[in-house]
Amino acid sequence: MTVPNKKIHNQAMGLFPLLLFVLCSNFVSYAVSLSLSVATGLALLYVIRIKKNSVAVWMQLMPAFFTLLFYTLFILFPLGENLYAYTPVIIEILLIFALFFVEIVQGFVKKYVWNTEQSPFAKTYKRATINEHYFISRIIQCVYMFHLSFVLIYELLPEEMANPVLGNFLLNDSFIVLGIVCISYEEIRLNLLQRKLAKETWLPIVNGNGRVIGFVARSVSRLYPAKYCHPVVRVALVYQGKLLLAKREKTKILFPDLIDVPIYKYVLFHETIEDTLSRILRGIRNAGSLSFGTPISYHYKDGSVNQRVSLYIINCRTEEQLEPFKAPGSKLWTVKQIEENIVSGVFSKMFESEFPYFKSTVLLAENY
Repeated sequence: MTVPNKKIHNQAMGLFPLLLFVLCSNFVSYAVSLSLSVATGLALLYVIRIKKNSVAVWMQLMPAFFTLLFYTLFILFPLGENLYAYTPVIIEILLIFALFFVEIVQGFVKKYVWNTEQSPFAKTYKRATINEHYFISRIIQCVYMFHLSFVLIYELLPEEMANPVLGNFLLNDSFIVLGIVCISYEEIRLNLLQRKLAKETWLPIVNGNGRVIGFVARSVSRLYPAKYCHPVVRVALVYQGKLLLAKREKTKILFPDLIDVPIYKYVLFHETIEDTLSRILRGIRNAGSLSFGTPISYHYKDGSVNQRVSLYIINCRTEEQLEPFKAPGSKLWTVKQIEENIVSGVFSKMFESEFPYFKSTVLLAENY
């Protein structure tokens, strides 16, 4: 199985400079806290850029840098010193506005990434990073908006109902606690997702010319029939002027319980057509004696199938060559038998589209 091995970074880690700022402000001056948090953000920027994950860097740290920039401008106003006690709440409000701004430019960012001159894999990875960023950003926004609502309710309580310990927690420590919770949640979620994806089968997405333009998990592709075009390899076997055909299992997603060519395999991500053919022949006795020739390539699409097909034909000269490909329910069909049953709906639509080619070329040649 071929699996993309790039891991999406924890986008919630972008909160770290802000958490550090709020924590340090309890012990040192706001100027020192601000300097430390900005330096930490720049250090993270440098460390992640070493790994060449530029999109992961900017998407993670952009909201934090915007928030710190807005706060720097805010404390320059005369009222700044009087509101220092509410710094965590102000940071929360500025962060929500920063995330809202980043949300507005989402379409522009995605369009810019997709129009860059990069490989399909790089583009897909970057778009996945962007989507992950916006997913966790919305969660962070909701968490802190609910928190601000609780702070507002607490501030409106009568003085006799106020609790100094609870008040200090809501105004200071809760910002840090909620940030750590968001980071931990995203880290656990990404690890679980990575384990799940490691078990996935990944299929390339091709255009009409067979060029790979992306990839998708097979389970996702099944949810959207015919949306993505995938390359497949089909192998037909001819013996003494007859076609070896087999009945597909009832559990198959495509053409269940219908008669088709015996070999039908998806090309996996990072595989070539030749790699898939080698995978098919792995373990087949006397595979080296088989002759494949040049495949016939065509695009097949209907309501549930969208595939770029590479059709190989094997001319088996002996029973020994044919035997490894026989499966339960398979048998040799003559042209006449196929023609008599082709209108009865027992064959797959894909085979029905291929049969005129078989009849006019390889089967005709075998009969002579």
